[in-house]
Amino acid sequence: MTSFTVKPVAAALLAAALCAPQLASADYASEAARLNAAAPKDVTLHTMQAGLAALAENRLPEAREHFDAALAVIEGMFADTQAAANARSLWYEEGAKEFKGEPYERAMAFYYRGLVYLVDADYENARASFRSGLMQDAFAEEQQNRSDFASLMLLEGWTNQLLGSAGQAKDAYEEAARTRAGVQAPAPAPPCW
Repeated sequence: MTSFTVKPVAAALLAAALCAPQLASADYASEAARLNAAAPKDVTLHTMQAGLAALAENRLPEAREHFDAALAVIEGMFADTQAAANARSLWYEEGAKEFKGEPYERAMAFYYRGLVYLVDADYENARASFRSGLMQDAFAEEQQNRSDFASLMLLEGWTNQLLGSAGQAKDAYEEAARTRAGVQAPAPAPPCW
């Protein structure tokens, strides 16, 4: 497979198509107000929601800012600090923990940030976001919910395809197909892209 470049408009259309159902009721002004009024322990949750609402309204600078802020906190959860240990603890009072999300919520933050990277035609970072989302999905407590996020696998494959990494794309598409019956790799981009 040869390497090719996709116009940002095409990537934006794909991103919009992938996330349109989830974004239908988002309202950025309301979510930004909730974020500003949020208790410190809930800031990450409201930051993620504001990012999603910003994405729904095509406010890409705000979406980038919110998802980057949320992901900085999520990634900090794995740091070697007392606050991170408390957040991971099963025995620390839930009401006192800062929101870091369940594995699927953290995976979705990486999913949406990856979509924004796709819109920006930043395929390396898009791929990294999708891979990070897959890692978060692997942390699910129940075995049946681990590593089953076929959309992330498909998007990782597509970004590999955009980057000209045919072998990695094939591997990701095959993993997605094993995870969800009926999932198919996208057709190669037309030469006009």
